[in-house]
Amino acid sequence: MKKKRINRDQNQLEEEISKIEKQIAAAVWLQAIGQTVEAILLLKLLMLKEESEGEIKVATGVWIQTIGQILEALGVTKEITALDKNVLTEAQKIVITGDLLQSVGAAVETIGGKEILVENTDGFIP
Repeated sequence: MKKKRINRDQNQLEEEISKIEKQIAAAVWLQAIGQTVEAILLLKLLMLKEESEGEIKVATGVWIQTIGQILEALGVTKEITALDKNVLTEAQKIVITGDLLQSVGAAVETIGGKEILVENTDGFIP
């Protein structure tokens, strides 16, 4: 009787874990969609006005982050559906690559943002 209860409890735990993992994957995809929309709208905005070097860097950084976010979403999805350890390892590498690209994109965006700030403050940053 006790063994059946442990098995049932273990099955319920595994189901709950699977449910939460799927929710995480959905949240990561929502982030990817939002990031993609931001990148597209930023590009449209830059096409309508005269852009500075800093603004181009900001847009480039956002696009790099977008690619990273999409890679992360693909990796997380692959991770939760992986049945094989090798597939899981490959999925984790994709997630890490996506995270790395997001970090690089944020750095490029920051550099561009600083350039815009310098342009708008005549070079003086307190």
